[in-house]
Amino acid sequence: MNTGCRIVITLLFAVVVMAMSPGPSQDEKQDNAPITLPGTSWLVEDIDGRGVIDMAQTTIQFGEEGDVRGSTACNRYSGQVGIDGAELIFKPMAVTRRACPQAIMDQEQRFLAAIHNARSYKIDDEKRLMFIYGEETDRLMRLSLMTEAEAD
Repeated sequence: MNTGCRIVITLLFAVVVMAMSPGPSQDEKQDNAPITLPGTSWLVEDIDGRGVIDMAQTTIQFGEEGDVRGSTACNRYSGQVGIDGAELIFKPMAVTRRACPQAIMDQEQRFLAAIHNARSYKIDDEKRLMFIYGEETDRLMRLSLMTEAEAD
């Protein structure tokens, strides 16, 4: 068999092997897909470099139509958010007015101030953490992605 024939057979073999090999699995495709905020829920883990009270969950749920809602750990809030690329601007929020222990009320005030000052966000490479930043690129909050079951 001459060299030209060997090259053609080798190329044909390579094409057949590539055609038979499976592409990325559905999980791999989802892992590589960029995460978008609409339709996600996040648990606040840190506000202004200070932790949050265990079992007093502060959450943010991003709706599909620019709406946002969640819990301050004491009260419920809702409103609108503008998202443009990495830019994130929360509009004024409607907040219920329930009284809670002072430590939780303090956490609520820190959270509401942080979302008022939010200007951008970044999601980590593993798509499990989100960081919200203010105007001076100071990190205002660290949040972790919640599953659907946790968000309900």
